[in-house]
Amino acid sequence: MAQNLKAMLRYHVIDQCLRSKERQYGVEELREAVCVYFYEEMGIRKKPSRRTILYDIELMKSGKLGFTAPIEYGKERKYYYTQPRFSIHHVPLQQNLLQEFYDALAMVRQVTQNERLFDIRNAMDKLEESLNLEVNRLTEPRIYLEHSPNEPGQFWLDQIYQAIRKESAITLYYEPFQDDARHITISPFFIKEYNNRWYVVGWDHREERIINPAMDRITRMQISLQPYQIDRKIDHNEYFKNVYGITVLEDSPPCRITFEVRPLLSKYIQTKPIHPTQMLVEAKSDVTVYAVDVGLNYEILHRFLSFGADLKVLSPPDVVEKMKDLAIKTAERYKE
Repeated sequence: MAQNLKAMLRYHVIDQCLRSKERQYGVEELREAVCVYFYEEMGIRKKPSRRTILYDIELMKSGKLGFTAPIEYGKERKYYYTQPRFSIHHVPLQQNLLQEFYDALAMVRQVTQNERLFDIRNAMDKLEESLNLEVNRLTEPRIYLEHSPNEPGQFWLDQIYQAIRKESAITLYYEPFQDDARHITISPFFIKEYNNRWYVVGWDHREERIINPAMDRITRMQISLQPYQIDRKIDHNEYFKNVYGITVLEDSPPCRITFEVRPLLSKYIQTKPIHPTQMLVEAKSDVTVYAVDVGLNYEILHRFLSFGADLKVLSPPDVVEKMKDLAIKTAERYKE
């Protein structure tokens, strides 16, 4: 979700809390209220930090958002409006903020098009209504996301998303490209998109490990009676920190791969790094040397290969040999 949209939703929740006549809210209560709202409306289970809430309050008071919220901090360490009738929704938002909000909604709608992820689309409509926004649906978006042609995988988006929200284990009838069809029961943790293909990452109840089956290979799905393995849940950013692509190989821990590139390609990967861990090692007149810390998998090897003669892997030796082998086999294909 766009960060601007997340912030506006937090302001909305804080405003509701400070207008409450039934109770008062301190920082921790506001954090919890935002967390509950995000989970119920968006299926996002993450509590904002104390620093985020304090920053939101200062920003709401500053006037930079198009309104100046009369927020005070009481002796009971609770926040309140000094003007009981005040609401951020009773003042007009600045036009530039409205446009940013419209653009964020347009991006969300691109992801949820064709009635997929219906609850998220519905939440966006409710938010527009609650903020009294008049959105021109005929207006062309300013930002376009790459559309995934992977229709079979997208078909399961909403059902798997709902299972994740409700923390329900699911049984999939799965047909791999190079293996026999089988039933898989997993506790789904999150959905991940890579290279226009959708994957569900979760705990395999039978094999007792994390797996990420491609959603376009699923032919049937049903809710399982097995308990959801909440204690096995992983953090997405930590799990994929040293992974390029989607494949996490247990027998391939992260290693430092160094490679050199020609000048034109160097400019390209400076602005669009191959991986977040990419670092500059040495800049020469004819080549530039970089390094990434990733696990060795199919995706990273073929990413290097995609740059052709403009990139050469330097180390470690086993990766160099794998790249040589792939390059030779590729060249031999053109001799047939």
